[in-house]
Amino acid sequence: MKKQTQNVLTILVILVIISAVIILFYLTTTPAKLNSSISQVAPTDINNSPQGKTYISKNLKFKIKAPIGYQLEEKFTTVILKNNKGEIIIDRSGTNYGKIEDYLIFFDQQRNIKIEQEDKLNINGLKSVRRLEYFTTGQKEEHKIYFIYKEYAIYKISTKFRNLFDDLDIIAQSFEYISQ
Repeated sequence: MKKQTQNVLTILVILVIISAVIILFYLTTTPAKLNSSISQVAPTDINNSPQGKTYISKNLKFKIKAPIGYQLEEKFTTVILKNNKGEIIIDRSGTNYGKIEDYLIFFDQQRNIKIEQEDKLNINGLKSVRRLEYFTTGQKEEHKIYFIYKEYAIYKISTKFRNLFDDLDIIAQSFEYISQ
């Protein structure tokens, strides 16, 4: 009787583990589909001018000035600005670090990069860092990236397309955090 109870318990534990693996697999593979259809937000044109459009992301709590000719697509924690020359990506992620400098030390330890240039900035009252860098392994493409810190969140605005560096500067310099 004791052996039979032990076998039943073993089978139940195995079934629970298999169920957990199936559920985890399902959850990690399907959110991208759900989020892309749920969180796509059309840009809000506050000011249409020859210089571009003002885009507001209520999900990610920011607004930017997007130059003319860009298509914008918002997905979960990312906004992608595309044109016929390439793309600029705005990404928001949380952090446990209270300072941008501490975050960058941790972030750099996770990547194989060489920093060619780094400038500390203040973008609309937010501590920021602008970098020109490239990966030291794989494709050694140079890219430009802005890190903007706001209350335990890091916004990264970047592109690997050199011909979009000027547009990236315009977009990053126009970045404003909105609380609602």
